[in-house]
Amino acid sequence: MAEQVLWLQAKDPRNWQVVAGGAAGELRYDPAQGVFRFSAHGLAPQSDYALVRHNDKPRDGQVLAVGRSDLDGQLQLQGNWQLWSQKFWLLPVADLTLEGSRAELKAWHPRHYLFENRRLGEDG
Repeated sequence: MAEQVLWLQAKDPRNWQVVAGGAAGELRYDPAQGVFRFSAHGLAPQSDYALVRHNDKPRDGQVLAVGRSDLDGQLQLQGNWQLWSQKFWLLPVADLTLEGSRAELKAWHPRHYLFENRRLGEDG
């Protein structure tokens, strides 16, 4: 299977529409190889973020990677991952409790998050 792309975008929590000109990210992943690369722009500068797979359990998710944005609000992450299904979000680490690969949402500030543009099916 070839490399695939999932876009993560800032959304207005009042209507869940994409914020024009807002922060955004590109998640490139290869399900067969189990590798990914993520790049984002328009984030808060020098802030810690976690890329999380959210599976619709109320506050629960799995961490793919954690990193810090640069002075320009850009972020680069990469790693290995196998479960290409459900939702993928980028969230400030400050809104999460991290325990190993588990992430629990402790605050809800959706204006600061990037949300997937489509939910991935069970076949990834």
